[in-house]
Amino acid sequence: MTPLLIFFLVGALQVRNIEVEGTRWTSPEYVISRSGLSKGKFSPVDVSLGIRRLYKDGFFKSISVFAKPVADSVFDITIQVEENPRLGKLSIEGLKHLNRKKLRDSLSIKKGMYVSNEKIFSWQRKIEELLKGKGYYMAEVSAERRKSQREGFVDVILKVKEGPPVRIKEIEVIGNKSFSDKILESLLRNREKNWHRKGKFKENYWYEDLVKIEKFYHNHGFPWASVDSTTKELKDGWLYLNIYVTEGKRVHFGDIHFEGNTVFDTSFLYENIALIPPKPTLKDRYNSIFKGIKWDPTLYNEERLQKAVTEIAGLYADSGYLYVQVFPEKNFKEDTIVDITFRIKENYRMKVRLVDIRGNKKTHDPVIRREIVLYPGDYFSKTKLIQSQRNLFFLNYFSNVSADFRETPDTTHIDLIFHVEEKSVGQLGLGATYSQYEGPGIYFQMQEPNFQGRGQSVSAMVQYTSKSRNYQLSFTEPWYRGRPISVGFDIHDYMRYYPQFKEWRQGGSVSYSRLLWNRYSRISFTYTIERQRLFDLATPEKYANYQMVPALASLTTRIVWDRRDRSFNATRGSRLSYEFEISGGLLGGEYFPLPIFVILAAPYSYELSQELAKGAADFHLHILEGIQYVPIFNKLISVSRVKAGFVSGFIDYNKVPFTRLFWLGDIGPFGLRGYSYASIGPGRLFSILSQELRYRASETFYIGIFADAGQVWSSWQNSNFTKPYFRSFKRSVGIGFRIEVPMMGVLGIDFAYGLDNPPGARWHTHFQLGAYSNF
Repeated sequence: MTPLLIFFLVGALQVRNIEVEGTRWTSPEYVISRSGLSKGKFSPVDVSLGIRRLYKDGFFKSISVFAKPVADSVFDITIQVEENPRLGKLSIEGLKHLNRKKLRDSLSIKKGMYVSNEKIFSWQRKIEELLKGKGYYMAEVSAERRKSQREGFVDVILKVKEGPPVRIKEIEVIGNKSFSDKILESLLRNREKNWHRKGKFKENYWYEDLVKIEKFYHNHGFPWASVDSTTKELKDGWLYLNIYVTEGKRVHFGDIHFEGNTVFDTSFLYENIALIPPKPTLKDRYNSIFKGIKWDPTLYNEERLQKAVTEIAGLYADSGYLYVQVFPEKNFKEDTIVDITFRIKENYRMKVRLVDIRGNKKTHDPVIRREIVLYPGDYFSKTKLIQSQRNLFFLNYFSNVSADFRETPDTTHIDLIFHVEEKSVGQLGLGATYSQYEGPGIYFQMQEPNFQGRGQSVSAMVQYTSKSRNYQLSFTEPWYRGRPISVGFDIHDYMRYYPQFKEWRQGGSVSYSRLLWNRYSRISFTYTIERQRLFDLATPEKYANYQMVPALASLTTRIVWDRRDRSFNATRGSRLSYEFEISGGLLGGEYFPLPIFVILAAPYSYELSQELAKGAADFHLHILEGIQYVPIFNKLISVSRVKAGFVSGFIDYNKVPFTRLFWLGDIGPFGLRGYSYASIGPGRLFSILSQELRYRASETFYIGIFADAGQVWSSWQNSNFTKPYFRSFKRSVGIGFRIEVPMMGVLGIDFAYGLDNPPGARWHTHFQLGAYSNF
């Protein structure tokens, strides 16, 4: 046989037959197919490409192609291959600072795979790069091959010498005149070692941080600033870093012009872009006070310039100009002043042709469509699109909601497509429970907030614990007769054992709610009739002034303003609510008994009707709550909460139902972490203050550190807010987490330290399982 190279000058050849030699694991058919060679005419170029394809697979150590002449310009082709060994065992020795399982996954190592010299070399370099990213800059990886027990296999041992982590001794910025080394180094994640900083050098941060220096200059008046080069010098295990920068000249904004705008006038655009802000932001104030960077709104700022482009595009997008184009043109004067001209190409005003919904398998289309405020025939609006996404998220039926556009043959219309990913929102449970106060218990619960995909809420629960018994059935229709009006009912039989008394409540309620000014505001009315009894009062004389009536008939009005972006694990927005409950007067009470109680109860029980005829409670109750969610950066969210309320009688302000007094402790609507359930109280006034810093790890999970303070008082005269550091309050600090679990609801644990608890009883653990949250 003759190597095919001899025939490269011959031109096209005729192949009669193709054979493969040397295969053990790979089939000859695969080699022929992968090479691309076939019977008939072929050229030497085809052979070259075929060899490259075979080498690329990594199966073969060597590949040769031979030709045997059988007639004039007719040959038999033989492809000789030598296969690479296959991997028997892979051992990694000396590795301490990388997760071995994740490393194997990232290297795509599998037992039995073909092992080439190039593959092993790539493993070595990858491990060294990962260790450098961890700060082990002098890491070395060597490889040893050993014959495996199985023929054709090889065992590979990767020997890792991590060496000591490299510490940064000094970082010097060269060429900076306007900003100190300290200011520029504060932008880096690689920092010099000191008493509170390890100073490890991480390669994967280095080049990303250099870009931050350039951005800092571009946002503080230096549009031509650049990081030209860097050097790293290793001495005695210490790393010395030099960063060379060129600042260029300081530039200020000059005149601002707009061209091509016909939809909005120039003054309107100028007022809405805030390219030159009238007052400093919080970040500007911080830089001025702590870093000595003087605030000058006229300094060139690339970030504000790009934000202005986005704001202009947003204004147009809100009016239907989805494909508007905004080009900021810079005209430099004497290299110190730059005039900005925003050239605007408005294009067509777009209308929505149709709204398509995809991804919903359970939830019916009308349930989704009624939350979308962009309709076919409407001009496109970015604000309405964001509001529609927020409304869908707020249903809490979906783990993700995204929107896409589809062009149509008509250039003035688009199709709007909403992609939703449903999550399991129903809860069905049968099992055992345990809480700090109630101890062990058993329960059955069925809660479905999206019943049969129609958006209706159905809930039923039977629960027994050592200190409570609870039966409950409720139903809510959120869109009554296709309108944004919610109606519902609730029936309950509730008994609970408190440390001071036992409470038994039987009754039901009907509710009605509707939107007010917009989708963020809602008002609701709930009419409740309850039979209530108190047993085993620990100190009856203490509660002699409170009403001990056998019934309660009340009307509760709630007004809610909710701008959160989602109901659970919100990232931004606020929630403000006011609750007003009134009992007595026309509703019937101790001072104004109403025969309706007797009429409703008589068919059920004569004894009950006689009890209700004695009258019901008379009081008015007010609760105000405000919650603010502020994103700090990345996944860190600040949550602030204030909740306060009071209850008073109509005739005698002290004479209110015992069951309407306020008790604080544990978690829930009147929770105060760090203190046991209902351990603070009772009282007619209360206040709760909470501050929490949450790390939002995912859509369904967060970890938070918190500080709570709360107190109840018997009267306005006894309340005291003047003591410093809230010492008139019960205070606590702690850490906790919340996770949304399919079929279970929200699961949470808080570890709280009650600062005002007696010594030895300050730590409390609070458990949560269900749909409600502390806030």
